[in-house]
Amino acid sequence: MRQKKRKNNSFYSKLLAFILGNRLQSKNDNVRSSLPHKQYSTIIQKSDQLLLEEKLFLNNNITLIDLAKEVGTNRTYLSISIKSAKNQSFSEYINSNRIEYSKHLIQKTVCSCTAGIDNSSMTTEDYAIASGFSSARNFVRCFKAKEGITPSQYKNAILWKVRK
Repeated sequence: MRQKKRKNNSFYSKLLAFILGNRLQSKNDNVRSSLPHKQYSTIIQKSDQLLLEEKLFLNNNITLIDLAKEVGTNRTYLSISIKSAKNQSFSEYINSNRIEYSKHLIQKTVCSCTAGIDNSSMTTEDYAIASGFSSARNFVRCFKAKEGITPSQYKNAILWKVRK
């Protein structure tokens, strides 16, 4: 008898979890559909423009709320816009901007080198901080995830091209 009751409790808890899961999903679907697709595009365009012009991604403490205020929307709409337009989370979105900026910095320092010899004193940590990352470790991890190679390997590849 006792075992039967446990099975029923387990069944009901699974059923409740299933129902709540569907309810949460349908709430998120309602939020997504509350804004027209055109407004998502406008929000992401403003966000991209601000990030590129004002380089807000260089602030390693930037939050979704900070960027939403700058764009003139709320955090929910901004988050949904990023997810639908870029298929990224907020942190992935910010970090991808930081990676592109770091690639530009690396290219700039390497191309200013003479005869393909790296005489710049910038370290990986310097590139990380200059790009808005809070640590070199996080910078290397994000860079490798996006580009498939480490920042040092990227720098060496550019140096190799300059030498040729």
